[in-house]
Amino acid sequence: MPNAVVMTGVGPPDVLQWAEVALPEPAEGQIRIRVRSAGVSPTDLAIRSGHLKAFPLPPRPVLGFDGAGTVAAVGPGVTGTAIGDDVAAFYFALGKNDAYVIADLPDTAAATALSLTINSTGALTGHTTLLITPEEMDAACKKTVGYRPPGA
Repeated sequence: MPNAVVMTGVGPPDVLQWAEVALPEPAEGQIRIRVRSAGVSPTDLAIRSGHLKAFPLPPRPVLGFDGAGTVAAVGPGVTGTAIGDDVAAFYFALGKNDAYVIADLPDTAAATALSLTINSTGALTGHTTLLITPEEMDAACKKTVGYRPPGA
């Protein structure tokens, strides 16, 4: 079983503990990422300290919203990525699976289109390291995805 820094409650940094976490299996259309690099953002700090309560926390949450690594497992129906591929992810699972992340990826063009759409709303500002071909970027720019920013 992998380890992660688990949040045992809200408060000062000592509520964070190194512990074993379950290794999730990807479901239909999902991948599992072996995270090699992850960020700690002001949002993570606000959740840990108890100042941000907008998100319901799962038991023993592992904070984190972004990471990069390699595809470790592929669920049924996934196309466009394979075990061993380098990937980057931005997710809203509160880092529930810190060392491993589950991400819905029907294909790289759809994932990129969603990222472009979210960034274009101005609700979030993200920095993306492209791991796709110019042709895939062209295809993503032509796709339309449904997204409504918070509060809109």
